[in-house]
Amino acid sequence: MTKTTAVHLMVWLVLLASCSTSAREITLTVGQEYEVPDDKVWVIKSTAPAPCNICTADVYISGEVSNVEIAGVIMHGDFDFSITDEHHQEVILYGGTHVSVGDSRQTLVVEERPKE
Repeated sequence: MTKTTAVHLMVWLVLLASCSTSAREITLTVGQEYEVPDDKVWVIKSTAPAPCNICTADVYISGEVSNVEIAGVIMHGDFDFSITDEHHQEVILYGGTHVSVGDSRQTLVVEERPKE
């Protein structure tokens, strides 16, 4: 193998490794339940409001192993919550958590990160 080919291969492998460990954005939509992969965490990045007359919640959490951290407080079990745009705190959904977009939101954008 030539020196140039070896360098190109090494650069390609470094790029591949950095892409596989970097975060990616996922858009969740209403009407479907999602599960955070066991080896990942999802951080809520943004929400798009839905037109509704009587809104109940932005996010629904369910399942025995569901763990969510909101502003440093970890909660588990079945519950729902809303997010205000002005006071948005970091919300982390841990692996195994079942999440659905509530009726007051059209979409929920999460950033998927490796579990630390």
